[in-house]
Amino acid sequence: MIFITLYLLGLNAFTNKILAGAGLLTFVIGFALKDIGENFLAGIILAFKSPFRIDDLIEINSIEGFVKDINIRETLIKTPDGKDVFIPNAIILKNPLFNYTIDGFLRYEFMIGITYQNKPTEAIKLILETVNNVDGVLKGSKKPAITINELATTTINIRVMFWVDTFKTTNRSLHHSIRSKVMDDVVLALIANGFNLPTPVVVINNNEPSNPLNPKVETNKNGIIKP
Repeated sequence: MIFITLYLLGLNAFTNKILAGAGLLTFVIGFALKDIGENFLAGIILAFKSPFRIDDLIEINSIEGFVKDINIRETLIKTPDGKDVFIPNAIILKNPLFNYTIDGFLRYEFMIGITYQNKPTEAIKLILETVNNVDGVLKGSKKPAITINELATTTINIRVMFWVDTFKTTNRSLHHSIRSKVMDDVVLALIANGFNLPTPVVVINNNEPSNPLNPKVETNKNGIIKP
């Protein structure tokens, strides 16, 4: 109604400037609120989809941590080293999400090497027995698997795989300590049973560079200088 009145009063140019300014202002505000609106909508979608819950271990954009809070705009995760990371919900919705604990089962694996002087079949048998004796490691259909992974230059690399149930404890981060326990027990068992674990080899070359001003003199067994 106001703009019609301005047109009737002959203020066409003034009215056009107001409309242009209003359009520009709407564009600026819309652009400024784009991320807020996007995250808000993503938060609603995540609330219905529920790809994770509180204390789930997730990874998004190479950031790994436990979910500590979920709100309409962002999600708070705590990394294993204690950092609080606030991830906008739009980023979670747009990128691949890894949830390591949503079904309660999490598989860990690590590599350990033995020297070629040892028998790998005996090492595998010992490692399997050791892993099965650690509390928290699953048996049955998700039992540990120990395999030769690689015949490297100086070592036989053995791959150790085992599963844990993250639902069996009130502290869902306990499976990290289970992994540490398995690795520690395996190393101690191998050493205690005489298996040689490789150590870094450093080659020191003591050959001195030849000096053309002071050449080495070679002689034969009779002490005569060689030509």
